[in-house]
Amino acid sequence: MPTQGSGRRHRLVTGLVAAATLVGLPPAGAADGAAEIRYLYKPPVAVKPAAQVPLLVQKAREFPRERIEARIRALAASVAPGFDLARARMATVADGETIEYSYGPHRVKVYPRSGMMKYANRAAYNAIPPDFEKQRAVREERALLIARELVERLAAHGLIDQTEILWHAPHVYYRKLGEDVGGPVGGGRPPTSAPPRDMDTRVFLSRLKDGVPVSGHGVRIVINPDEKIASVNLMWRDVEKSSKTYRTDGDMARARQRFERALAVSKGARVDVLVDEFVYLDPSPRDPVAFLEPGFLFVYVVRTPLAGKPGVFAVSKKLHWFLGATEHGLLQVPSLRKARLKRLDVELPGDRHPEATREGEHEREGDDRN
Repeated sequence: MPTQGSGRRHRLVTGLVAAATLVGLPPAGAADGAAEIRYLYKPPVAVKPAAQVPLLVQKAREFPRERIEARIRALAASVAPGFDLARARMATVADGETIEYSYGPHRVKVYPRSGMMKYANRAAYNAIPPDFEKQRAVREERALLIARELVERLAAHGLIDQTEILWHAPHVYYRKLGEDVGGPVGGGRPPTSAPPRDMDTRVFLSRLKDGVPVSGHGVRIVINPDEKIASVNLMWRDVEKSSKTYRTDGDMARARQRFERALAVSKGARVDVLVDEFVYLDPSPRDPVAFLEPGFLFVYVVRTPLAGKPGVFAVSKKLHWFLGATEHGLLQVPSLRKARLKRLDVELPGDRHPEATREGEHEREGDDRN
């Protein structure tokens, strides 16, 4: 721990949340008794599913190199005009899961099987400016204007359809930066922490298809205090409606009942449901998929009381549960990434150890539907 006179150490408090949806699996836990379940979500759009709905079918199962590079040029023209693809250094994962192009501070990571792209200015993304105490994050109203301008450029270059952006319910949050401030040289008092500051501004804009949210799709933008765009993540599959429609059960009340029956947690636990929404679910942001399926997505956190520690809970990571709303009998494309990890006997990334926190502590995180 640094001390006064030896400098300060900065610590990140929060960041982006990775997408990790478990489809069709019941929540895990030990069935010792009932739990308090709190539904905290207010849907940004009122979705009333029709009696018959189509699936969304992905047009292309994989992107050839020519199309990948055309999309990179379009993304660079939208956010990083200085990026020179012809002079960029290219690196490819052995099995072709990702291709990375680097030029100067600019990096574009592409997932050719799904079409997802991630741009970052490595000199600006998650950077800590030397005068960060004087920096102030771009506030929401201005950040949304910057985001809108970027979306218009992305649409002009054919990367998205801006009419499908859910503009009236954006998710805006901040990367927080704190200071660990040490005691005097030679000791004297315990180290303290200054209150965290809002630093860069992060905007997530969801995608709608026929008025239904598409989980896992949209635009993520990181904006630095100088109003420069430091990062853009774009997941926007080229999809079309299936030629056939399927009978659907669009009753959220029944979906909640099934979720609660499947839920198994310890006695005295509290379950906070962060999202319960009718969506089109994209099962894998990295793999090709045959279709996006309509159904009910639940995102939730389990808080389990610790014995002998009143007010202290073991808090799970965000858990996901999905209930399909149609009976279509179709098979999804197997995940090549999961198959590769299984061969390597490597588990998917995830926090396997719940964190003990006091009641009321929380962080602002990324979009919960991802």
